[in-house]
Amino acid sequence: MFSREFYNLFMLSDLVVSSQLYDLEYMGKTLVNSRYVYLQHGIQLNDMSDWVISKLFDLFVVTGEPEKQYMQKLAPRETLNSGIPRLQTLQRSNGEGSGDLLFMPTWRFGLHTVDESTFLKSSYFRAIDSVLTDRQLLEYLSKSGRRLQVKLHPNLKKRLKCFSFSEHVIHSDSSYRDAISHSAFAFTDYSSVLADAAFIDVPVAYYQWDAETFFRDQPYENRLDYVAEGMGPVFHEHESLITYITSERFLADDAMYAARREWFFEGIERESICERIVERMLAL
Repeated sequence: MFSREFYNLFMLSDLVVSSQLYDLEYMGKTLVNSRYVYLQHGIQLNDMSDWVISKLFDLFVVTGEPEKQYMQKLAPRETLNSGIPRLQTLQRSNGEGSGDLLFMPTWRFGLHTVDESTFLKSSYFRAIDSVLTDRQLLEYLSKSGRRLQVKLHPNLKKRLKCFSFSEHVIHSDSSYRDAISHSAFAFTDYSSVLADAAFIDVPVAYYQWDAETFFRDQPYENRLDYVAEGMGPVFHEHESLITYITSERFLADDAMYAARREWFFEGIERESICERIVERMLAL
């Protein structure tokens, strides 16, 4: 990215396609006088209207009914509800590790640049590490033969040594795709990557210990009502989450959450996601 070769190809291109939305400019060529397709690298669950309308694009790929309704208010002609490309070949695996649990907490904007001492005192660190070290959970993992795989946000890479990993609670260095494909249950606080798991019918849940304060420090506003629209149960207390996991209630079929998943991904044709995007790209 942004090498001389990159910019040479940009000058030759009729159309730029990317999962990142950059403001490209080189020798007079910009996204004002060329065409741009934004594939997205996730699904927008929050209100990022100010950011969206500040960008230039000719096609904006979304995934499912709620994101389509949100984006069509901002860019009715440019919105394509095809689903993001990676979902087309995402599927559950029955291989090694397929019984594992997966925890994927997102980061906190206000903690990105603080020193380690401040980070260790934060409710964010304490909430996550309390899950990783919970005695009841560790006993369950030992007896069941499952592991808790923890996929920390890339912004937390420098904080990795702060967390308490162990024999049955491990930091996952797998790709998100592989970690999700092999999981029997996945949970997060607010990360949209959980939608990938729900798309392939992995049971999901949300652990939102700071629901009352989370959006105060984030650079976006809340849009999705997780309790009324989430694709799995929402927990605000540590004990209720641990009880849910250790009693294996995540294995029970739940018609309400199945219906929510169907609504959330309405309009997505799994086998033709990429085909629909390419067709629109070529028609620009």
